Amino acid sequence: MKHQPAEVGAGRGKLSQLAQPIGIFDSGLGGLSVLREVNTLLPAEDVLYYADSAHCPYGGRSIEFILERSVAITSYLVEHGAKLVVVACNTASSVALGRLREVFHVPIVGMVPAVKPAAIATRSGKIGVLATPRTVTGEALAALIREHAHNVRVYSVPAYGLVDLVEAGRTTGSEVEAALQPLIQPLTAKGADTLVLGCTHYPFLRAAIAATAGEHVSII
Repeated sequence: MKHQPAEVGAGRGKLSQLAQPIGIFDSGLGGLSVLREVNTLLPAEDVLYYADSAHCPYGGRSIEFILERSVAITSYLVEHGAKLVVVACNTASSVALGRLREVFHVPIVGMVPAVKPAAIATRSGKIGVLATPRTVTGEALAALIREHAHNVRVYSVPAYGLVDLVEAGRTTGSEVEAALQPLIQPLTAKGADTLVLGCTHYPFLRAAIAATAGEHVSII
């Protein structure tokens, strides 16, 4: 079966014939926030990035669909020499990490919302998690909260529409402010002083999120 990427590119120039790249994938552009950090930390590594833009966003997709796409994309990356695959998508990680680790022989690195550091950092004992609907309702986030937020109140918010804004290149302006206000204002009204960006797309909205939340709220 052929698995053709919606968008594939090398993270740092052309891949050498002998190099085994790090494979990274996301439903779209969000994983570029992870790619940026990988390039900073591991500048000598080649990277093969797969943006599944044709099927973005994953947040409202079925579990079966996310599993199928995650296996297909990982197959593509491994077939093209990836020595390690980073699932640079919180939604895909929450759904498919177990399956991918069963199927593939290469290390699989996933993403989880930063509940643990947020629970440590909060002063009010209340934190907010902005994530996709699939991540918010998934067992992976619930397990993180049970394990790391024993004495902390966690408000998980399905942030509809934010991925679409990032994919469209809209990260500032009135449309972004209008989308963020009803998501963040209820959290700050409840006393949340720490917000977790539980999707790799959301760092591109960090400045707008910080401005909406106010300077007294920390962003992780």
